[in-house]
Amino acid sequence: MRRVMFVDLETSGLDPRVNQILEFACMPVIDGQVLYHQQSHFYINHSQITYSFKNLQNFKNRVTDRTAGVIALSAAKAESAIKIAFDAFKDSCHGIILGGKNVGIFDAQFLQKFLTPETFTVLCKHRCVDVAAMYARKMDEAPPSLSQCLVRAKEMGITGPYIDKQFVSHTALDDAAQCAELYAGWWNKQ
Repeated sequence: MRRVMFVDLETSGLDPRVNQILEFACMPVIDGQVLYHQQSHFYINHSQITYSFKNLQNFKNRVTDRTAGVIALSAAKAESAIKIAFDAFKDSCHGIILGGKNVGIFDAQFLQKFLTPETFTVLCKHRCVDVAAMYARKMDEAPPSLSQCLVRAKEMGITGPYIDKQFVSHTALDDAAQCAELYAGWWNKQ
């Protein structure tokens, strides 16, 4: 059984040493089936935020109309919520394979800093699935963007409720779900 937890974060900047996670979402996939009913999505309130003004403005502009119905947790409660979401899904002996776009070089670094070392080690076994690598083409000079991955999936006949939106909103839930559907579509085509 192949379990992949697709994760996306919105952060106050690009440096996990000084910036914080502002929004968290995850969407699990087992053997090519997206488990929409097991998604997790919330905002994280911090007592102090270190940010670049541009990053925070972009974040506020994206979520202004989308915060209704999404809970906001303190940093301490957010760690527990992430642990609960991952614990419910992890294979007891193999941990979780993280999935996403740039998940290994970005999101995993923030999760490793945010979660206690014990929690991160138990939940994540440092394995990642990056949809950009799956949808890359020989002629690409750089990994494809999430938008390019969505276009390439459509060309392959891959669809899904989030893929069908045909745009990248850059909210954590939409990005995690689009990555999960990109992976599931790829898995089911093999």
